[in-house]
Amino acid sequence: VLMQMDIMVYFGEVQAAYAYYKMALIVRTYLLHPDYYTKSNPGQNANVDAPGLSLIFGMTGALHVLLFGLQALFGSCYSHYHHLCYTFYAPAAVCAFLHLAKFSWNTPQSQLTLTLRVGMVSGFMGLANVGWPFLVQNGIYFNILSRCADSVFYVPGMVVAVLAMDDPVTQGGACQAAPANQAQAQASAHAAYRTRLRRLSIYALAVLAVAVAVPAFETVIVGPQLCFTDMDFEKFPDDCAKGTTALGQVDRHTRTLYKMLKVFSSPRGVPVPTGSVVAVPTLKKPLPKKNLFYGSKIPSWDEDFPQGVGYASTIIFELLRVESFFPLVDYATEWSSVEEARSILASSSREDLEPLELLKWEEMDSDAAIMRWAFSGIAAHVTCSVKSADAVKGQAIAFVNDWSWMHEFQVRPGFERYGAAAYFGDDGRLLKIWWSHGQKNLTKGDAGWEHAKWAFKCTVIAGTTLKDHLVGLHFMASNFLAMATFEQLNASHPIRRMLRPHTYGAVTINAGALKTLAVKNGILHRASAFTWESVEAAFHASYDLNRWMGDINQRFAKQGMLDTIKENPDLYPFGQDAIEFSAVVHKFVVSYVDVYYANDAAVLADRELVRFWDALHLVEGSQLPPLSGKQVLAQVLADFIAYVTAFHNHAGNVADYLIDPGFASPKIRPNRNIADIQATFQGLNIGLMTALPAPKLINNFTHLLLPDEHLSQTATIFNQFQRDLRDLADKIDARNEHRKMPCNSINPKMMVSSISI
Repeated sequence: VLMQMDIMVYFGEVQAAYAYYKMALIVRTYLLHPDYYTKSNPGQNANVDAPGLSLIFGMTGALHVLLFGLQALFGSCYSHYHHLCYTFYAPAAVCAFLHLAKFSWNTPQSQLTLTLRVGMVSGFMGLANVGWPFLVQNGIYFNILSRCADSVFYVPGMVVAVLAMDDPVTQGGACQAAPANQAQAQASAHAAYRTRLRRLSIYALAVLAVAVAVPAFETVIVGPQLCFTDMDFEKFPDDCAKGTTALGQVDRHTRTLYKMLKVFSSPRGVPVPTGSVVAVPTLKKPLPKKNLFYGSKIPSWDEDFPQGVGYASTIIFELLRVESFFPLVDYATEWSSVEEARSILASSSREDLEPLELLKWEEMDSDAAIMRWAFSGIAAHVTCSVKSADAVKGQAIAFVNDWSWMHEFQVRPGFERYGAAAYFGDDGRLLKIWWSHGQKNLTKGDAGWEHAKWAFKCTVIAGTTLKDHLVGLHFMASNFLAMATFEQLNASHPIRRMLRPHTYGAVTINAGALKTLAVKNGILHRASAFTWESVEAAFHASYDLNRWMGDINQRFAKQGMLDTIKENPDLYPFGQDAIEFSAVVHKFVVSYVDVYYANDAAVLADRELVRFWDALHLVEGSQLPPLSGKQVLAQVLADFIAYVTAFHNHAGNVADYLIDPGFASPKIRPNRNIADIQATFQGLNIGLMTALPAPKLINNFTHLLLPDEHLSQTATIFNQFQRDLRDLADKIDARNEHRKMPCNSINPKMMVSSISI
């Protein structure tokens, strides 16, 4: 938006320079031939007796052009020299207005009169431009409004004015009779002037509306107020006051985004939508797409939300990326105490993030807490069994949770690089941590042990969010499934009907993630410590690291965790729940596929299904198996459903870990084991972006079924799937009451039916 506006201003300056050249011709003509304006028709043309004003106007234009030349060499006129600029704007606008007023008032009615009056209105706009910026609150939109004023008021006004006065020069006098063809051309030109006047009026009203709204917007959104409801003010007056002070110590981008999410995206009082909001599909067509990376694409149109994320929302998030208004700065201000921070955040955001809370954590500092992270928490999907001769204090290493691959990516000044690997014994006890930034192993009792645990947690948050959540789930699994389904399967295809709950809104969500998270100066770039070049490199690395690894049993077998799940499930609750959930989904998909495909030949004979399968192989080096029949079809579709429901619930819900600055942070600062104030609110922003309710997985989706001869059978299958999900949820709840490490990552009652940010 700013680039387009700048183009308008700079193009306008070129027009103005040309207009000044024409004005110089008028001045030159007057100096050399003082009687030029009156010799054609002295009686009627005596009104143009304003050579002094023309001379001043021309000289002012020359000085203005000179000033912009100096500006190009030494700095921005809009910042350091704007008062000097207005020094030149003012005489130009005054001269234009007075000259045109006199010219228009005394000139007989003619085609030229309309031109002059249009120019007079524009000159009045130029006068308004001189004064109005000083009447508007000088806040975050001051520069953009200033540019609006230049592009909408000053430049068009000056150009119209000079072109109007140029008529007498080119025609040899204002009232000299013109040939018929010239009169026709002038009539067309004046019609264009009228259109331009209407546009100028619309632009002027729009800019005026923005100018009036700025002070209110500044107060409501950009100010540091923490609490937004009367209930919060009444219940937590001290925390709201202290939180307002804390919020005033973060950068403008973080503060503004936090306010926007609290005002416009709070889930408080918003009912959870039922399955009925998922509409029966109606279209099959190629989707417009945007480039992602490695030649992959992401659609920009969604049948569920054809209006997209909204033009206003797009403009706001684009504006939030502009460094001129929202510079990327990393304030390191610390909380006065962890206890005060916890109280403030619990008062202001706990209720907003409650729908995302998987479990309540009392602490995340101990060695036992790191064990929970690796076996039942957000890092559990990475844990592998290892056979190592290494031992720590006599206990052999049996498991590793390795994130050292993140060390290669550069970070901004003031931060440590990411990267860590945690090693555990056969009983799950934490034995040592490889701290990548310090390039050393640390064990309990070593100096830096607590910081190594902190670095591990922060690395897990950043790595899971980038690699697993954003790239693996949004840009790959969900994106590939939604795009292939919509473009290759017709609205009445049975497989599309089965997948419909799991692609609902995915295109809009993924396109929104591209605009807000996967862009320079976007939310992920600012909330993490990465440089932008490192964000791009990490995206590419994540794209290479995410590949289909077979069904859930094959995946855990490759990680060496199957024996642990079978022999000691309490040690690895995540694995136990994941295998049982995948079995429920696989049973559902197999039952449904059996209804419509009698054998493998029927699968291969479905040409739409074959094209759909080919479309899933969007990534170079895809390891999805070829479509050989019913077994492969059911296995892969069940895995896709599990990814966009269970694994998204696991990797996407970071609220548990970021609600407390002592739990974790998306950035690592040297010698600190607590998030600074800005990093705390940036983490909260990521959580708040996911807070709006979406249809739950446990729901009624039978309205999506085909009304064919199989309806009774497919409805029974859908209903049985829901019963199986509820039974599994009850079983996991019962387990969690007795587990040392409870786990809700794979609890069906916590899941939504499709991808949400």
